[in-house]
Amino acid sequence: MRQLALPGIESPSPVRYSLGMRPASPDRSYVLGVDPGLAHCGLALLSVARTGLPSVRVLRVRTVETKRPKHQSACEATHERALRLHLSLRSFVGPHIPLAIATEAMSFPRNASASQKMGVAWGVLSAFAASLAVPLLATSPQQIKKRLVGTVSASKEEVGEAVSAKLGARYVSLVTAFKKTDHEHIHDAAGAALTLLEAVRALPRIEQP
Repeated sequence: MRQLALPGIESPSPVRYSLGMRPASPDRSYVLGVDPGLAHCGLALLSVARTGLPSVRVLRVRTVETKRPKHQSACEATHERALRLHLSLRSFVGPHIPLAIATEAMSFPRNASASQKMGVAWGVLSAFAASLAVPLLATSPQQIKKRLVGTVSASKEEVGEAVSAKLGARYVSLVTAFKKTDHEHIHDAAGAALTLLEAVRALPRIEQP
């Protein structure tokens, strides 16, 4: 087993490499940002320099969308959607084992059905983090807004603009390749990852392509 290092962060446990997964570069570490949801799950994978002057760049972004087939029962559909979400997380990360997974703190809608689906998404994400032996670090939406925009009352649009400004042209290009309704989920995922990095002062500059 091998320990990954990120400027300002120490991993609390060794990362177990399984199913052929290995770090892609000895010079960079990775942080996965997630906006959990069963219907729509936003993902953003950031790469951070491990040596020299710390810098961060976006590797890839995505929104995972799952729907209940009309012919399936709610129970069957939930199982299938949870499996698809798990497989999508594995595929999205690929060989880039993250040092940590960053997300907004868990909150449940008042609607019982929506709360059940959110609970399933969080269960999948928690199991995924455990399978990689990496920490799942949650930050409140207010903390993310304060860190990125400077005020806890920032709108979704202001958060998206702040994330885009910090991650630069490559990030904007990647996001705009998705339909507009996906942008919010991707911004939230990237915002959680950036908040984690900035909280440990590991983001003195952005590396542009």
